Amino acid sequence: MHAEGVTPQGRGLGITAEWVWAYFRDVDTLDPRRVARHDPDDGAFRFANRPPVRGRDAIQQLLE
Repeated sequence: MHAEGVTPQGRGLGITAEWVWAYFRDVDTLDPRRVARHDPDDGAFRFANRPPVRGRDAIQQLLE
């Protein structure tokens, strides 16, 4: 089952409703490691109005 209304582009074409639920479950833990593990090694992440960071380690550091 794929999440309705989600149009994945580039990487992450395997986004499913289960992936989305798991991602936000981990976001709710406020544990940066659990959040960052959902991104690919070279994934980009933008938090609020900060510049985007790239890479799992950088994502984790941004969220700490």
